[in-house]
Amino acid sequence: MDKYQIINPCDPYIFEADNDLVATAVVLLIGDGMYGGRRVSGEDEFNCPMLAFAPAAEVDGILQNLFGCSFAGFILAHKSDIKRALRSVTIGDAVSYDELTDTVSWMSPENAVEYRKNRHDRKRSSWNDIGGRAHAIADAM
Repeated sequence: MDKYQIINPCDPYIFEADNDLVATAVVLLIGDGMYGGRRVSGEDEFNCPMLAFAPAAEVDGILQNLFGCSFAGFILAHKSDIKRALRSVTIGDAVSYDELTDTVSWMSPENAVEYRKNRHDRKRSSWNDIGGRAHAIADAM
């Protein structure tokens, strides 16, 4: 899995996804097309498109070309991968993501969830809770 940064005007967030298309779906779901994203691991560069300035009439075509099907069809076909990626959304950068992953690997699942939640609340400086939104979307899927 690769790591991706969510490009937004608020706090830094990072997550893991199986591939670039799953990462793009996550960024689009979280930001409604207002955020960008970029891969921060791996050899080559990849940027998730930001659709905020795309003409509304062209968005469906852009998504069709990108995903090879409708956006809803892609989400349904890759639901478990997208949910896993949404649940991995974490405040911070790649280094802090790795540190958090190492820390919670020693905890029980219940303690890990509580630790992640408390860490998220301590680190967040914006009213715009991107991590909370990602987890809420995953819960609703």
